[in-house]
Amino acid sequence: MFPFYVFEHWWDLLEENRNARTKYKAPKEFNDFLAFLHTYLTEQ
Repeated sequence: MFPFYVFEHWWDLLEENRNARTKYKAPKEFNDFLAFLHTYLTEQ
């Protein structure tokens, strides 16, 4: 079962970025998410 809560957390991060005054490029959480997703998909 894929942990879909990760997508919800990632979406919250995108919303925070959109509402923030200062834009920031790929947050560390997003990079961690990509690394986690890659690990999850390759272990199947």
